[in-house]
Amino acid sequence: MGKKRVRDVGQARVVFELAADMEEPLNESVALVQAARFAGEAMIAQANPECGEPVIAVAEAALERLEALGRTWRKLFRAASEGKSAA
Repeated sequence: MGKKRVRDVGQARVVFELAADMEEPLNESVALVQAARFAGEAMIAQANPECGEPVIAVAEAALERLEALGRTWRKLFRAASEGKSAA
């Protein structure tokens, strides 16, 4: 195995470990945004739509972005995993 190949495998391992470290904060962020959305829904249920609707709108926008980040994270994790298994 050449030096370049060893370096590539080492870099893949680092990327894999970083991707794995991102999983918990990403999942926690999704849960927090969902909780904010539920809070907005509770405000509306309590006949306070002028306060609840903006909370829901912000939570939905954040959730969309987190879902996009999650898709990218899964691609990164798969790519890093494939690089690590090539070692």
